[in-house]
Amino acid sequence: MVGNDDLELVGLTVPGEDPYGARLGPLVRGSATLAPALPGAGVRYVLVLKTADGTTWSGRLDGLVPALDRPELALYRVPDRPAEVRFPTPPVAPVVAADLVALALVVWAAAGLSLPLRPRRLVSSARDRQGGPE
Repeated sequence: MVGNDDLELVGLTVPGEDPYGARLGPLVRGSATLAPALPGAGVRYVLVLKTADGTTWSGRLDGLVPALDRPELALYRVPDRPAEVRFPTPPVAPVVAADLVALALVVWAAAGLSLPLRPRRLVSSARDRQGGPE
């Protein structure tokens, strides 16, 4: 499922984090027919929420096969087989290294060990050395 996860604020739009949404945003915001571009983007179905102005999507859905038509929404099937879309993944070595460091810190904390930041000193007052009243 692909959706727009942009956060709309007054006078500002914070871009969403979904890579599919970012990739398909220009296609959806454009005015061209959707059917030719959808298989390459890995899309198999298009769900349209019908609004008061139903003419917005009418010409853009040409070439899609209607699968369901209800008063509130319509579902269309893309006739061509969708491509498999892959996004870059983070490199494995830094992720494993960070996991090992985190595990070492958890084991260190569970063992009750502490880091010697400075040597410990026994602090006493002069009164204790003189043997005075307590």
